Amino acid sequence: MYLDTVLYLKDLPKGYNPVLMAILKRLPWANQDQDIAINAGMKRKMANEIGCSVSRINNAITDFVKGEVLYRVETGVYRVNPYLFGRGDWNDIARLRLEVTFDNKGTSILGKIERKSEVNEI
Repeated sequence: MYLDTVLYLKDLPKGYNPVLMAILKRLPWANQDQDIAINAGMKRKMANEIGCSVSRINNAITDFVKGEVLYRVETGVYRVNPYLFGRGDWNDIARLRLEVTFDNKGTSILGKIERKSEVNEI
């Protein structure tokens, strides 16, 4: 899925595309800890990389959380929505989709279980 499409479906400005790319570049592999630390220093670095202000980065992150593109784990720590993005082996990414999500409404467990059956050809 193209980033512009994700932003469109989440009703976010297309101008956030470079910010989302800068965040996704820092996405760990799916078999690793999925937390992305985006502190003040990282925001300045990202702003310099893409040629925008730190306030633009802050606004984008706020809107990404509201649009469930990112999940806030704690102050300055985020996870990407595993239904939209993943990096690594698909088996590892599928496991991420079964994790518990913590948000301002409490704890929720969302998951999708896919069962694949083998087809024997005669």
